[in-house]
Amino acid sequence: MGGPWEIIAHGPPDHARRANDAAFHEIARIESLLSRFRPDSEISRINKAVGPRTLPVDPEVCGIIALALRYAERTGGAFDPTAGALGRLWRFGPDGPRSVPPDKEQIRTALKRVDYRRVFIDEARCALTITQPGLEFDLGGMGKGYAVDRAVAILRSHGIERGFVSCGSTSFALGAPPLHDAWRIGIRDPRRPDRVVRTLRIRDRAVSTSGAHEQFFICDGKRYGHICDPRTGYPTSEMAGVNVIAPTATEADILSTAAFVLGIREGVAILESQAGVEGCFVKEEDGDLSFDETSGWNEILHVGFQDGLNRRRFLAGLLSAFGLLVLKPYGAAGAVYLTEEEAVRRIFPEGREFAKETVTLTAEQKAGVGGRVGKRIEEESYTVYRIVVDDPSLPIGYGVVLNVIGKERPITFMIGVSPQARIIGIEVMIYRESQGSEIRSKRFMKQFMGKTVDAPLKLGRDIDGISGATLSSRSTAYAVKKALALTQVVYGINAEKDS
Repeated sequence: MGGPWEIIAHGPPDHARRANDAAFHEIARIESLLSRFRPDSEISRINKAVGPRTLPVDPEVCGIIALALRYAERTGGAFDPTAGALGRLWRFGPDGPRSVPPDKEQIRTALKRVDYRRVFIDEARCALTITQPGLEFDLGGMGKGYAVDRAVAILRSHGIERGFVSCGSTSFALGAPPLHDAWRIGIRDPRRPDRVVRTLRIRDRAVSTSGAHEQFFICDGKRYGHICDPRTGYPTSEMAGVNVIAPTATEADILSTAAFVLGIREGVAILESQAGVEGCFVKEEDGDLSFDETSGWNEILHVGFQDGLNRRRFLAGLLSAFGLLVLKPYGAAGAVYLTEEEAVRRIFPEGREFAKETVTLTAEQKAGVGGRVGKRIEEESYTVYRIVVDDPSLPIGYGVVLNVIGKERPITFMIGVSPQARIIGIEVMIYRESQGSEIRSKRFMKQFMGKTVDAPLKLGRDIDGISGATLSSRSTAYAVKKALALTQVVYGINAEKDS
């Protein structure tokens, strides 16, 4: 997803935490489907198919591509989901960065592989027909928005009516915080980023910002941003930024990208033709900023201006920062690395069946687990995967999902335990702390392999920590011990004694 996520879920703590974790896992699942940077994703599978072809696609991805094609048609190709060849050429993202632009011939060649009109979708059969050889999908202009919407849907399915989901550039405000009628999204002062001087008020709507202020390079005094016009093959240079408010995050994400490419006149027309959509365009000329808004934009703004600020200069200057800050209580941010399925398959690549079950501990079992780890156990329910190769009665291991507090926030682990009650693998699925994700390094994790619940796991003596990640290192050691204790108590397995 290219950046940190933050999710706020208002509700009883245990209930909200479960909803929050489920939403993070949904985000990871969406990335596993849509990211062109992941070789095992559904989009990468489609892109690897050569020549004109018709192929079956995942039903969900089929629907996403169909939606993308409708917006491509609606925007006249300003948003084009087939622009993967341009993204690869300009190398913004993991493949980059460039220091000089590609030459005209390279751009002309890439443009021959970009055309949404050469894609035909049969949603009833979940079949995709591509008539242009070399065409590549890149859903970067809508993937984050779709993931935001899916995370919001998960929160709602858990009964959460008040929440906030954000990936930085795209956010959705679910309901409103307690004692408020809307979520307040503050726009930072570009000269003093710690100072919020203007706010939007959003409820049950999404906001997305498109701009080239973070990913760009400068060559011969000219700035090249990461948003390309799929019709010309070159980065868009007219706009400094576009902010769009829409009913869904997917729509806001797509339309902010398209409006950025189209520019003010066509962009305003596109936004005003969409129900429930508003936008603000920021343009920079000779160091001065100007802005244009759709007709209903001002109704979104919070009443009251800061003293001494001219409204037009003030709003243009603020929007140039493109920094959206949610004025909110404590939430949970996180980097999502793996879904549960991906993690368990990494630990048990030989597994043929992955039986997921919810384990609810009795009071006696809680006491048993607590006694083995030397700490009182609060949680009653856990997710465990039983991994089977041939005989269902003889699992080759157990994958235990655990949330363990680091410095301030939970770290979500998948810990593999053998039938002999020994550690055979550890994966970090979600890391929410501000630092310390180095615990994912192979060197650090390797120290736990083969450990049993009775093994000494004291940090600094038995386990070498990671510089700057001491609390995360301790949390990992605790998670290992807890997973071992849990499988011993629940499944009655015991570690074999060393000979």
